[in-house]
Amino acid sequence: MIKKGFMIGIIILLVSLAAFYFTGNGSYLYFISGGVGWVAFLFSADYFVHSITLKDKNKFSFEKKDRNMKSWKKSKRLLSVAVPNLVAVAIYFIVS
Repeated sequence: MIKKGFMIGIIILLVSLAAFYFTGNGSYLYFISGGVGWVAFLFSADYFVHSITLKDKNKFSFEKKDRNMKSWKKSKRLLSVAVPNLVAVAIYFIVS
């Protein structure tokens, strides 16, 4: 799951870098990579909080445990999408 999310993040980063390269405008990197990175990070935090709140309620139910694991996996995958994009935006921000 993490590899799949990381590859999706790299592909989005490459698309935004191509737009930046061909236009020479750094705002494309901010808007595409930064936007996707922050949205994925916020959704990851949402799924993480959701998995924590399910952990506290009704520990003996199989459905809750299954939903908890699905939320945890979605959280990790979305975080792996966000990391390469946010790192690229941070590097561009530091360099420019």
